[in-house]
Amino acid sequence: MQHIIFDLEATCWEQGSNIDRMEVIEIGAARLVTDDYEVRDTFSTFVRPTQEPILSEFCTNLTTINQSDVDSAPIFPEALA
Repeated sequence: MQHIIFDLEATCWEQGSNIDRMEVIEIGAARLVTDDYEVRDTFSTFVRPTQEPILSEFCTNLTTINQSDVDSAPIFPEALA
């Protein structure tokens, strides 16, 4: 059996966070095979937010994702593909 484990990072703010404003800014994934519990493949990409394209200082400090990382990244549909 195989499992895909996803790790998503999203935009965030120290004050006034609203889940409706949050956008994915990084997708990480690993394929785990339960025969030997080994990670067989990994995937990672930054994602450019479109609704609020400027990361807050709080978000950068929390995630270590820089503005330059997301500025040149694909938007979510492209990153997911």
